[in-house]
Amino acid sequence: MRIVYVFPRGLTTISTSSHNSLTRTILLSSQTTRSDMTPSPTTLLTLGEAAERLRKSEAQLRWMIHQGTAPKSAKIGGRRVFRESDVSDYIDAAFENAA
Repeated sequence: MRIVYVFPRGLTTISTSSHNSLTRTILLSSQTTRSDMTPSPTTLLTLGEAAERLRKSEAQLRWMIHQGTAPKSAKIGGRRVFRESDVSDYIDAAFENAA
């Protein structure tokens, strides 16, 4: 399944689903040429994917969100998503703070 969302200034989100893994990549369309507007591709993880990477259940991750201790997340299209880089940074910070 492939879903394409088009936002102002040509920003396009392409969603693909394969083997129960939903991956969303934000890309800049070919219509936008300004170099200062070229974001690096961002991979978004669903709640389940982020929980799997953190070795938590979905319920535990929801509780962490409620407590304010989870990685940064946002609701997009009514679904909670996490940037892959934020989840990785969260894991790296946990190791930096470890004794």
